[in-house]
Amino acid sequence: MAEQYKFREDYAAKAPWLNTVLPFTRNAIGPMDFTPVTFSDAKYPHQTTNAHELALSVVFETPIQHLADSVDSYRAQPPEVKSFLHQVPAAWDETRVLSGEPGQTLMIARRDRGVWYVGGINGTNAPVTAEVNVPFLRDGSWRGASIGDGPSVGRDMVVGGLVGVTASSKIARHMQAHGGFVMRLERADLPGKSLAQHDFLYCGEWDTRRPAQTMAIVRGGKIVWTYDIPNAQEFGDCTMLSNGNIVFSRKAGASEVTPEKKIVWNYDAPKGTEVHTALPVGDDRVLIMQNGNPAKAMMIEKASGKVVKELVLPTKRPENPHGQFRHIRLTDAGTLLVAHLDLGRVVEYDWSGKARWSVEAPSAWAAVRLPNGNTLISGNQHGYVREVNRAGEVVWDLEKDDLPGIPLQTVQEVTRLANGNTLINNWAGSRPKSEWPSVVQLIELTPDKQIVWALRNWDAFGPASSTQLFDQKGYR
Repeated sequence: MAEQYKFREDYAAKAPWLNTVLPFTRNAIGPMDFTPVTFSDAKYPHQTTNAHELALSVVFETPIQHLADSVDSYRAQPPEVKSFLHQVPAAWDETRVLSGEPGQTLMIARRDRGVWYVGGINGTNAPVTAEVNVPFLRDGSWRGASIGDGPSVGRDMVVGGLVGVTASSKIARHMQAHGGFVMRLERADLPGKSLAQHDFLYCGEWDTRRPAQTMAIVRGGKIVWTYDIPNAQEFGDCTMLSNGNIVFSRKAGASEVTPEKKIVWNYDAPKGTEVHTALPVGDDRVLIMQNGNPAKAMMIEKASGKVVKELVLPTKRPENPHGQFRHIRLTDAGTLLVAHLDLGRVVEYDWSGKARWSVEAPSAWAAVRLPNGNTLISGNQHGYVREVNRAGEVVWDLEKDDLPGIPLQTVQEVTRLANGNTLINNWAGSRPKSEWPSVVQLIELTPDKQIVWALRNWDAFGPASSTQLFDQKGYR
């Protein structure tokens, strides 16, 4: 513990050894209260290297990660060290002990979503060269960074890059006496042709890095058209019509915009309500889901602005419009397929309000009826996609960690393509912005869960909510 360097004369000499013991004792049954990662000295100077201290952010599991040094000390670190401390999480999805012996050396790998962190420490008085085996990476090629001890005795750290790492790789890492190292690894090889895989329309909600939300059209691998709305609004649903116009939801209402960026139809939602569904129905109508108290599904005639059909829908929290609904859809039978975000169910209603079919679906963001009669559902923050039959049985599903190195984050719109593939909008807006660049925004995979396209382009796009492919018919 950092405070012991102030109060106990014998602690500095014991700390390197103790740090290799604690993961086998206190941490063996769960998180522990500890204050690691101190680079500056108190009354009794460290005998651990700075790389050893940095590795404690991975080696130790603490319920609330307290980095115990001063702000000035962290600010004085090299950029790569500050970046690592900014990125390393406080909670983990998976932990692997790679090797270790109490009082000797220890290497631990921990996963946060699609990123693996490895921390190694040396508790002995002699230098050690460790061999890091990484079978936990499973598939694909990985890249990242490594920070470790310098070549000479002392606390200096060195930074290196890692490329072409696979599950069969063996990575040698030198540790000084009382030294250590860290590695951060993310998936490098993304299947498909990036922007050239499809021509498509892309929109997403809550890109708070920028002053505006941007919707984009991609053709021939290039962005050929964009349209912005103020950051206070959100793109949640977008569809191009046969005439090239685009109907979209924008939280405060819904609109239709021409290729020349002229608004030709507009619906402004009443104050205190939200709109996240705007589905064109033919050329003359739009299906709107208006969250609020009451929440209403409405069929609006564009020319007159008349609401030709309306259905009040139940909600768990009428006072919380934002958490009620995202996408609702029409079936071929003319019924409403409603993903109840706050009720955790998908329900099919007729326009009289009678429930014709329902299935439990935690935090359902979207649901679409497929030609085979099954229903494809996305699970929002639960990170799942599932296809259920009329009996409510799951006949196909994808969980958040099924794709090595490409985890599902917050799953928003999902599309079943005519070729049988599934397109997933993998929204990352709830994650810290420092993690966004490692998140894959769009994932297309085959029925047997082979990835054919994974798009990660944070320079061009924000978080993904709704995507329409132009070269492949889809049910969305």
